[in-house]
Amino acid sequence: MLAAFVTILLLTVAAVLSVLILQPTFVVRVLAKRDPSVLFFVEVDQRNIALTIDDGPHPEVTPRILDVLARFDARATFFLIGERVLGNEEIVRRIVEEGHEIGNRMMSDFPSVLLRRETFLAELAK
Repeated sequence: MLAAFVTILLLTVAAVLSVLILQPTFVVRVLAKRDPSVLFFVEVDQRNIALTIDDGPHPEVTPRILDVLARFDARATFFLIGERVLGNEEIVRRIVEEGHEIGNRMMSDFPSVLLRRETFLAELAK
C-alpha cells in the first residue's frame, strides 16, 4: 500500500515538474493571472526571437553590439543599470534612437530578490 502511494506521489511530482520544465508557458500564464499589471508575454501569430542585453550600458561593448544589431536590422531590449547610465547618456540616446527598448535593472547590480519591499520600490523609482 505504501509503495503504491509513493509511486503515485513520484509520478505526480514527475508530471508537475515536466509541465514546469517542458512547458514554461504554463508557468508564465499562471504568473500573468496572478499579477495582471505586469506584462509577461504577448500573443503572436508567428515565432519570434527576443534579444536581451543585460547590465549595460558599457562604453566599449554596447556601441559594438548596437553596430551588429544595425547591420542586421535587428532590435533588442537593453536592461540598463541606473548607475551605469551616468556618463553614458549618448549610448542610451543611441539605443532609443535606433528603436530598441530599455528595461530597468535598478540603480545597482544587486540581486533585487534580496531587497526588502520598501528598498526595492525606492530603488526602482530612482
